[in-house]
Amino acid sequence: MEIIGHKLFTYIIGGVKDAHAVDRWIAGGEIYGGAEACLQFAFQVVRILSEHDSPAAVQAWLTGVNPELGDRAPLRLLRESDIDTVAPAILSAARAFLAGGWADGA
Repeated sequence: MEIIGHKLFTYIIGGVKDAHAVDRWIAGGEIYGGAEACLQFAFQVVRILSEHDSPAAVQAWLTGVNPELGDRAPLRLLRESDIDTVAPAILSAARAFLAGGWADGA
C-alpha cells in the first residue's frame, strides 16, 4: 500500500465510495465483491515493478497511458474491466516495461 498510496488503492476498487472501507480491509476486515482478486493482482504487479524501479516510477506506470494496453492506463483498465480478461495484458505490459523501460526514455 505504501507504493500505491491510499488514494490509488481506493481508486482500484471501483465500487468503493467510502475510503474508510479500505482502512477496515487493511485492519483485517472482510473484502467484499470482486475486489479481493483485483487487489491481489494489483499488488502482484506492484511487487514485480517495485523490485526494479522506484515507487514514483511504479505509480507513473500504473496511472499513465500505456501503448501495450491500447493507450489506456493499467489501473483504469483494471478498475473498469473484468480482471480475468485484462490481467494477462496488464502483466504482459508490466513485463515489457521491465524489459525495455519507458518508450520515450523517461
